[in-house]
Amino acid sequence: MLALCGTCAIADAQQLVSFDDGVISPASLQRIKMALARAPAAPLDLGRPATPVFRVRVTERDRTFDPPPLDFWSGPVPPGGLNAYEQAQRICPQLSPPLISIDVLPFARGFAHAIGEARRTHAVGNAQADVRRALAEYCAAQPDGGAGIQICAISPAIR
Repeated sequence: MLALCGTCAIADAQQLVSFDDGVISPASLQRIKMALARAPAAPLDLGRPATPVFRVRVTERDRTFDPPPLDFWSGPVPPGGLNAYEQAQRICPQLSPPLISIDVLPFARGFAHAIGEARRTHAVGNAQADVRRALAEYCAAQPDGGAGIQICAISPAIR
């Protein structure tokens, strides 16, 4: 409170001080002393709660979805909507939209998937043949053709 009073007095004193070649006159000093001695007009009362001077209003937007009514009598809508169709007819009337359009992307995806599966199947077959060949070489390198080893006793067709 004292700081607030001092700040106000200094601000008030700045308005009242007159400078004569950089020297403050005695009358101005007298006004500054009177302003500092004066009590503040309204003392602060920190004991009671202040009444708010604002309001807060919280509203929530409606989150329900009402679908548009179904209209079965309007007929088909051209691609892009009626406005796009009319604009295309005005810009280039000799061009008309195709009567039939076929999307080839699903066919291309299916073809790529089939090629990938064929490559995978071929790689699995090659890996199995490599394992059979390695087992045959291992069993042939063992004494008595690997007679006491279980994996060598199993028929190569079953392995």
